[in-house]
Amino acid sequence: TAVAGILTHSFQFQPDYLLAGSLAFGAIIGAQIGSTIAVRISERLLTMLFSFSLIVISVRLILDYFW
Repeated sequence: TAVAGILTHSFQFQPDYLLAGSLAFGAIIGAQIGSTIAVRISERLLTMLFSFSLIVISVRLILDYFW
């Protein structure tokens, strides 16, 4: 899907290279940090942290929708 998005925006002459670079940089750094943390903590704690983050994101999306 990323390739399709890049091609679509490139053909429409609307690429945002700064945003794309920022997202790529964040993904690369986040992957390194996340993989290091995932190896060092227990599976149960990792599952709980992931569940908590999904709940927080869900509540925020719901609140943003209604307010």
